[in-house]
Amino acid sequence: MMRVMDLTGRTAALVDVQASLACEMLASLVAFTSPDTWHTLENQPWSFDELRTRLRSDFIEGLDQPWGALFGLATLPPLAWDVEALIHRVEAMSEREFTLLLLGYNFPTLRQTHGVTIQRAADGELQAVQQLLADSEYAEWGKGSVARAITLPPEDVRRRLIGALRAWHTEVFQPMESWIGGVLRRDAQAKAAVSRTMPSEQFIDFATGGLQYSPHPPFRRVLLVPHVAMRPWNLLNEFEDTYIICYPVADESLRVDRTAPPARLVRLYRALDDEKRLRILKRLARSSATLQEVAEVAGVAKSTAHHHLVILRSAGLVRTGIDKESRYSLRSEAIPEVAGWLEAFLKENLTV
Repeated sequence: MMRVMDLTGRTAALVDVQASLACEMLASLVAFTSPDTWHTLENQPWSFDELRTRLRSDFIEGLDQPWGALFGLATLPPLAWDVEALIHRVEAMSEREFTLLLLGYNFPTLRQTHGVTIQRAADGELQAVQQLLADSEYAEWGKGSVARAITLPPEDVRRRLIGALRAWHTEVFQPMESWIGGVLRRDAQAKAAVSRTMPSEQFIDFATGGLQYSPHPPFRRVLLVPHVAMRPWNLLNEFEDTYIICYPVADESLRVDRTAPPARLVRLYRALDDEKRLRILKRLARSSATLQEVAEVAGVAKSTAHHHLVILRSAGLVRTGIDKESRYSLRSEAIPEVAGWLEAFLKENLTV
């Protein structure tokens, strides 16, 4: 465990790295219920297209749950290692605690802007419910969570959520659990060792492949949790005083074929094999840019520009902050390394 020193005078945050099968399973559920991301995923343990064909339609419909709310619950100290530990925490909550969880009250940024309304909605006030449903900012949390938490008895919602967790674990996750657990442990141990060799902000940048984090209230703890399910995405979450970054495990942790080209090399050249992404890099070489500015340079929608930036970031060419309004910048130090990676691979193969 290490510390982030905030020279503005605010309280320093503890930074920790821990592995969790419960978080991995939640990440796999987020991935499966986000089909628009499937074409971007790397080294997937599952074929989601095959799963969508094989699984019953009612089973798939039951997976429409607010999985993001459970990440924080899983990461409360001590970290929940497996799904049963997470389910035990869900079962131990009172009805009101569970409703507040679904409505996002445990998210500090939501509580700061909508806390009073969320509490009133949890108490069944129709006007508060309508305010949340009509709020475009809150809608990003998910109107489905509001409707589910307010229109159904809390115990019915809890029963369905736990049923979906157990069903996904049995049908999909459990056959891969042993292998995934080994990958997560290897990566967390490797990252923890690296964390002792560099400043905290630099380590977070390294572990996440280009996310820049700066300490800010109300977070006293930053928890990095490795995941396989949504590589190369970083999943950002928050819960009470903890900022959670579920980061993609390193290629080395997967123990892929050592005679094959390194994944980072393949990822790099795939990222460069696109005219729009090259235009984006050229723009960022001049100065940092917002997502809107990147979209304008590439001549694409913001959602498409974000997809290109994810590919560039996973290739180690771009970095960004964690806030919505963060700017994207070129990792100029990575440019000289490009030719070196290729040369190292070619020379290594000459000796095989």
